Amino acid sequence: TDRYIVDMQNTLVARNKNALQALNYSPGVIVGRNNIITLNGKDHVIVMLNGRKMNMTQSHVSSFLSSLRGDDIERIEVISAPGAQYDSEGQGGVIDIYLKKSARRGISGSVYSTQDQAHYLSPSVGTSLNYGIDKWTLYGSMGYRLRRNFTRLSERISYPTALETQTSSERNESSGDTYNYRGGVQY
Repeated sequence: TDRYIVDMQNTLVARNKNALQALNYSPGVIVGRNNIITLNGKDHVIVMLNGRKMNMTQSHVSSFLSSLRGDDIERIEVISAPGAQYDSEGQGGVIDIYLKKSARRGISGSVYSTQDQAHYLSPSVGTSLNYGIDKWTLYGSMGYRLRRNFTRLSERISYPTALETQTSSERNESSGDTYNYRGGVQY
């Protein structure tokens, strides 16, 4: 009763999307400007992966989620009013993403590439590889994202009693590279 559970494995909304884009299909979750994740309009959201808190900054969590395929998500649990068992920093809520468990034998993998554009192009590429034998699975993935941001702000203030006008403008550009690595063993 304290959470929404979104079953992603039996739906087409996650197909050909990354995990960050798939979050937009969860009730109350919005991935907004600069990939800031909010829940019911509140920030300070705890993002968890398979029941474990991701101890990363908001921008690193967003970059990591954009490197995961939406097809690999089993379900997303959205807790808008978290209890005392969660940190006080999760005042905005908790989003817990559960990945599918691989029961495949042998080697499987994928390669992806995405392209976002606002003012500048922001490409990302990545790959994942799984090796399953009996009940064991070794997995790993890596991704790269080039992020370029552009902001332009103009302001004009008129003072009719003083017969003067004040004008200001600001232009900001930033860019950065993000590398994501993930690996592990599953039994």
